[in-house]
This record gives sequence, structure tokens and C-alpha cells, in this order.
Amino acid sequence: MHSSRLWFAGLGCRRGCSSAELIILLRASCHEAGIEPSGLCGLATLDRRAREPALVELAQGLGLSLQAWSAGSLAVFDDRLSHRSARVQALYGIGGIAETTALAAAADHRIQAGQPTYLVVPRRASAAATVAIAVREATTDTTFETQRGDTSR
Repeated sequence: MHSSRLWFAGLGCRRGCSSAELIILLRASCHEAGIEPSGLCGLATLDRRAREPALVELAQGLGLSLQAWSAGSLAVFDDRLSHRSARVQALYGIGGIAETTALAAAADHRIQAGQPTYLVVPRRASAAATVAIAVREATTDTTFETQRGDTSR
């Protein structure tokens, strides 16, 4: 079996973040990972941020779904963070948004259980946004279609 990688971006942003700021940060993070944004299989964020205009616009512009994850479902990834935010911890009970949502999307059970997932680009931040890139190793017998539309967790 041949191994391939499935790429996911986890996103966080403050209210009112501009879509330009978010796309600049995403492009820089993808460049660091050695991929184009078009190589992403999906985007993910905290459910409480999923309707933020900049996130919605970014997902629509890339033709990807924006997966929305609850803080409770992200707690399992908390021990894998490279950076912890006291602010996010106080607000949501998890150490970060970008990294946990990237890992959650990559580990999504619908893809293929048991395959390794890890951060390729840890949390990168601008004034109002955060991005992390995670990858899932997959075999050629894994079927994965880029998700279209909103997926809530």
C-alpha cells in the first residue's frame, strides 16, 4: 500500500478578524508546510466561531467545508499542543483552538481509524487569527473526498 498525506488547517480568530488577515496567515502556514491552500482536505474551527464572516468567506473561497468542533470534543487533543493560551483556556476549557481543531479534523474517524496524525505547522498567529496545519498519513485504499458544506461536531 502506498502512503499519502491528508492535510487539514485548524483556524481561530477574534471577532471582526478580516478575511485578508486570515488568508495571508493560512497561505504562509501552507507555504511552511510545503503545500498550496488548494492541497488542504478541510478546515476546522471551534463551533462558537464557525459563523465568523472571515472563516466562512475563507472556506467558501477555497471550496472547502468548515468543520465546527465543540470544546468538549477537542479536550482529547489538549496534551498535544505546542502552545497553550491562558485566554482560550479560561474561555473554553481547552489550551488552544487552531492546533486542537487541526488535529481533530485530521483524526476524524470517517477517514480511516488508527492512522497517525500530527502537527506539521504548529500554531502561527497574527494580530487577530491563528492557524495550525495537521496531517494524517493514509494508505491508497483510503477514500477521502473533500467535504463540501458545514460539518458540525
